[in-house]
Amino acid sequence: MAQIRGDGSARSQQTRLGRALHDARDRVFGELQVVVGAEDRKKRTLYGLRRVSAESAMNGAEDESTDADARSDNAPLLEELQ
Repeated sequence: MAQIRGDGSARSQQTRLGRALHDARDRVFGELQVVVGAEDRKKRTLYGLRRVSAESAMNGAEDESTDADARSDNAPLLEELQ
Protein backbone atom coordinates (compact mmCIF):
# COMPACT_ATOMS: atom_id res chain seq x y z
CA MET A 1 0.00 0.00 0.00
CA ALA A 2 2.82 2.39 0.85
CA GLN A 3 4.29 1.89 -2.63
CA ILE A 4 1.04 2.98 -4.24
CA ARG A 5 0.42 6.00 -2.01
CA GLY A 6 3.99 7.26 -2.06
CA ASP A 7 5.69 9.68 0.33
CA GLY A 8 3.98 12.93 -0.67
CA SER A 9 1.37 15.01 1.11
CA ALA A 10 -1.94 13.56 2.29
CA ARG A 11 -3.67 15.03 -0.77
CA SER A 12 -1.06 13.49 -3.07
CA GLN A 13 -1.52 10.11 -1.40
CA GLN A 14 -5.31 10.30 -1.84
CA THR A 15 -4.89 11.13 -5.52
CA ARG A 16 -2.45 8.28 -6.11
CA LEU A 17 -4.71 5.80 -4.32
CA GLY A 18 -7.70 6.95 -6.38
CA ARG A 19 -5.78 6.51 -9.61
CA ALA A 20 -4.59 3.05 -8.54
CA LEU A 21 -8.17 2.02 -7.76
CA HIS A 22 -9.30 3.36 -11.14
CA ASP A 23 -6.59 1.33 -12.87
CA ALA A 24 -7.56 -1.79 -10.87
CA ARG A 25 -11.25 -1.44 -11.76
CA ASP A 26 -12.87 -4.82 -12.55
CA ARG A 27 -9.66 -6.72 -11.75
CA VAL A 28 -9.92 -9.87 -9.70
CA PHE A 29 -7.57 -10.50 -6.77
CA GLY A 30 -8.14 -13.98 -5.40
CA GLU A 31 -11.89 -14.15 -4.83
CA LEU A 32 -12.41 -10.37 -4.73
CA GLN A 33 -13.10 -8.03 -7.63
CA VAL A 34 -12.64 -4.26 -7.52
CA VAL A 35 -15.93 -2.64 -8.57
CA VAL A 36 -17.14 0.92 -9.01
CA GLY A 37 -20.09 1.60 -6.74
CA ALA A 38 -21.41 5.07 -7.37
CA GLU A 39 -20.55 8.70 -6.81
CA ASP A 40 -21.08 10.46 -3.52
CA ARG A 41 -22.72 13.87 -3.25
CA LYS A 42 -19.38 15.55 -3.96
CA LYS A 43 -18.99 13.57 -7.22
CA ARG A 44 -16.24 11.34 -5.81
CA THR A 45 -16.16 7.79 -7.14
CA LEU A 46 -16.73 5.11 -4.52
CA TYR A 47 -15.08 1.74 -4.98
CA GLY A 48 -15.89 -1.55 -3.37
CA LEU A 49 -15.02 -5.22 -3.41
CA ARG A 50 -17.30 -7.96 -4.65
CA ARG A 51 -16.76 -11.62 -3.91
CA VAL A 52 -16.62 -13.73 -7.05
CA SER A 53 -16.76 -17.49 -7.22
CA ALA A 54 -13.46 -19.31 -6.95
CA GLU A 55 -14.02 -20.91 -10.34
CA SER A 56 -14.55 -17.63 -12.18
CA ALA A 57 -11.59 -16.09 -10.33
CA MET A 58 -9.37 -18.96 -11.47
CA ASN A 59 -10.53 -18.57 -15.06
CA GLY A 60 -10.18 -14.80 -15.00
CA ALA A 61 -13.84 -14.52 -16.02
CA GLU A 62 -16.03 -11.83 -14.59
CA ASP A 63 -19.15 -12.55 -12.60
CA GLU A 64 -22.27 -12.37 -14.77
CA SER A 65 -24.04 -9.85 -12.55
CA THR A 66 -24.65 -6.36 -13.83
CA ASP A 67 -23.15 -3.10 -12.56
CA ALA A 68 -26.48 -2.37 -10.87
CA ASP A 69 -26.18 -5.68 -9.00
CA ALA A 70 -22.66 -4.76 -7.94
CA ARG A 71 -23.86 -1.42 -6.62
CA SER A 72 -26.63 -3.03 -4.58
CA ASP A 73 -24.34 -5.83 -3.31
CA ASN A 74 -21.81 -3.25 -2.13
CA ALA A 75 -24.30 -0.80 -0.60
CA PRO A 76 -23.25 -1.57 3.02
CA LEU A 77 -19.58 -1.19 2.15
CA LEU A 78 -20.19 2.02 0.24
CA GLU A 79 -22.22 3.48 3.10
CA GLU A 80 -19.31 2.78 5.47
CA LEU A 81 -16.97 4.75 3.21
CA GLN A 82 -19.11 7.88 3.28
